[in-house]
Amino acid sequence: MRKTLLAIALTGTFAALASTPLEQAADAMARYELDEASDILDAWESKANRSKKTRLNDSQNEALEAMRAKIITLRNMLDRVEQIEVIDSVTVDSAEFFLHYRLSPEAGRITLGTGRDSDGATVAFTPECGREIIWAAPGDDGLSRLMGASILDDGTIEGVGELDASLGQGGNASYPFLMADGISLYYASDGEGSVGGYDIFLTRRNDDGGFTVPQNVGMPYNSPYNDYMLAIDETAGIGWWATDRNAPPGKVNIYMYVPSEVRVNYPSDRPDLIDLAMLADIKATQTSGRDYSELLASVHDMERRSDSADSGKKLFRLSVGGKIYTTLSDFRNADARHAMTEVIALRREYDALEAELDGLRKRYSAGARDLAGEIRSLERRRKSLGGEIRRATNNVIKAETGRQR
Repeated sequence: MRKTLLAIALTGTFAALASTPLEQAADAMARYELDEASDILDAWESKANRSKKTRLNDSQNEALEAMRAKIITLRNMLDRVEQIEVIDSVTVDSAEFFLHYRLSPEAGRITLGTGRDSDGATVAFTPECGREIIWAAPGDDGLSRLMGASILDDGTIEGVGELDASLGQGGNASYPFLMADGISLYYASDGEGSVGGYDIFLTRRNDDGGFTVPQNVGMPYNSPYNDYMLAIDETAGIGWWATDRNAPPGKVNIYMYVPSEVRVNYPSDRPDLIDLAMLADIKATQTSGRDYSELLASVHDMERRSDSADSGKKLFRLSVGGKIYTTLSDFRNADARHAMTEVIALRREYDALEAELDGLRKRYSAGARDLAGEIRSLERRRKSLGGEIRRATNNVIKAETGRQR
């Protein structure tokens, strides 16, 4: 994963040991001390330009102007911090953060990359319809770009191609999530317009199949740190996004919040605005007196249905060559590990479908005979899912052992 100078300066204890003006400015930006960051850059430029011997070279000037641009972007973002209600957060391993998004089947599935045209473990997304898949893959320049393809009835992927070369904005593009409308696409990029490493952007499909100019979704979603995948489950009424702000190395924080149809910003002169932008205390974002227990209960209910309910450690239980695998790290083969994420997603969908069927059958028994058609349709889907799970599990075993199960 490529990181900008700012992102590198913010990792580990490096920021505290910052020695160059750019690193010092990055450290100040991480604390949202934007005046201090500007003063550091101004002093560096002034001192360097006192003589020809110390004058900044082209590369340094470019880095200086890039940092100033980020400061300006940060100032603008701080004037428009969205007022959202963050209801919970969890700290998880960065390598498997997407497994902790508890989405309803209607919101789609998040898995690892397709294994096609991709060398690394990238996050992929498939909407509920199952007719397309979007993922990230490296281009000839080494930068990741968003790819898309159609999925046929038999699972075959065809029409693989880059979504839009402009989405990366000169950097990497990854972590896609397509809304249920099939138009609005959230993703992360560390190119122009980001204020740290990765920032979350929103673009929309045009009638001609292209995409609109990406828009930075602003704060509190984005920060001078890496901010990754934003997903909105309209059925559950819960949004998710991951960030490495306020998290130890190798970990990310996943925030759960209440999405709103209309954006409302905090007053720009609010005294605690920076704390709200940083999410220093999620309770400060919540509405006094509002009960979030029902929303949190829906998240926990989806957790109980998933195969990862065993203390968040045993994601599944699978016998491979006489050994019992319970986490993705148990796999030696990367393709098998990728394939297992698809099995996990399918199982979650199957469990959610079972729960929905159970509720419909109870209503049918109570006299709601008009549900018969819907029940039959879901039973057919359940049978199809069972076959998909068996085939996907077989692919896992084959990839890990080199033989068909």
